[in-house]
Amino acid sequence: MDIVKRHGLKLSVSALLGFLTLVPIIIIGFLLLALVAPPDEVLNSEGIASFIEDNSFSLTLGFIFMIIIYSVIASYLAGGLIGSVNDVVFRNQSSTVSFVQHGFKNLWMTLKMILLLFLLFVVAIIMIGILMRFISEFNYALATLLLLLLCIFLIPLSPAINHILIIYYEQKIGAFRSIKAGLETFRKAYRQNYLSAIIASFSALSVYLMAITAMVVLASVVFLLNLAITNPDTIALDEWREENELLQFMIFFLYLLIIPIIQIVSQLIITIRFKNKIAPIVFPNGLPKQEPFTQQHLYPQQPFHNQHPYPQQQSNQTQANNHPYPQQQQQPNQPDNPFNWG
Repeated sequence: MDIVKRHGLKLSVSALLGFLTLVPIIIIGFLLLALVAPPDEVLNSEGIASFIEDNSFSLTLGFIFMIIIYSVIASYLAGGLIGSVNDVVFRNQSSTVSFVQHGFKNLWMTLKMILLLFLLFVVAIIMIGILMRFISEFNYALATLLLLLLCIFLIPLSPAINHILIIYYEQKIGAFRSIKAGLETFRKAYRQNYLSAIIASFSALSVYLMAITAMVVLASVVFLLNLAITNPDTIALDEWREENELLQFMIFFLYLLIIPIIQIVSQLIITIRFKNKIAPIVFPNGLPKQEPFTQQHLYPQQPFHNQHPYPQQQSNQTQANNHPYPQQQQQPNQPDNPFNWG
């Protein structure tokens, strides 16, 4: 709750600005799609099938373009969301532009990771599909039951994939090593991942229901006020709803606000539980990094080469001599040493 009080407003504003940044990109995408497949030609053609046959090359290019745009948008959102929440959880800092900054900063990294995860996902789906089809030839009900149980079993995979990106951004250890480390959380902390998925889902649902309740209350209040100043016999609900464009805009704007808030709440829960519950189980001594370790990196309790021991390794007497003010000493798990999980 302290994190929410201290950084909740900035995170929400940052996420909202990050989502609004996508509006020009989406508009440009629709305009380019309209150039490839003009709505007038589609509607005036003899049929959609004939239009597709006559413009197969252009539609193929348009489809590829839309996939690229979707991948870029997804990478931007993932990079901005996880990066801004990482700042809060690991470094106790936030700003109203952190979402946009991390979104563009992590764009290329995330795009590569999403492509790699997509390829792995396709391979897994093909293997599962072949297995389920083989089983369904003997017993269709058994195949359906196994598929349902598999979906339930793989629910913790969603937080694990999120952990992959958290580690990828914070550790800079490469895509494959990040995937391996993230999937370790699925294997070694399965129950904690399950709890993360359940808590994050219910929290997001709670925020959504509260927002829907606020919308209903707002509409009811405006309707009752309108009813009080007009003749109740002459007002119709359908006509009133169509005439109150301002109310519709307010409801739409409120709905637009809750989307980034829901994402922030879910990501905060997953990241906080990763740091406090899952990482100490899976990585009790921290994660290996490719570059040499320093005091601000992992394994602060293990000096390398000719490095001097860090303050937390020195005896109490040595600390007293070197630091006359103990309250100013660096303690474990400070923001500049976020992965001190050991």
